[in-house]
Order: sequence, then C-alpha cells, then structure tokens
Amino acid sequence: MELDIKVEGMMCGGCTSRVEAALKAMAGVRAVSVSLEAKLATVELAAPSLMDAVGQLPALVEAVKALGFEAEPDIPI
Repeated sequence: MELDIKVEGMMCGGCTSRVEAALKAMAGVRAVSVSLEAKLATVELAAPSLMDAVGQLPALVEAVKALGFEAEPDIPI
C-alpha cells in the first residue's frame, strides 16, 4: 500500500533526507520517496489492507511533525 503525506517547510535536500530517514525507521515501512518540489512524501507500507495502512497515517504524520515540519495526509477526495 502507498500513502502520501503533504510536507511543508522543507528547504533543501538535507530536509528531504531527514524526512525520508525518519519515515524509513518506522515499523511496517518498506520504502519512502520524498519530493522537495512536490512537497510530498510517498510511503510504501507492508499493510494487509488499505484500512490498516490508513491506520498508520497518524504515526507517520507525527514522525514528520517531530522533525519540525508541517505535515498532513494527502488523501484525494
């Protein structure tokens, strides 16, 4: 499952590297891609269902916020 997180406040490659490392260190995360230009972190989770993946979103968002960035789920309506 892939989920996107909007990330505001990243200014350089160092910022994206910090976000990527923090998310990769979390349980259940298989891969992370962070785009400075798009202000987006795409997280691939080892979750059996979409509901399980969405249930992990609050922890992922909080991990990014703990680094000092603004973050919120990017869920299309």
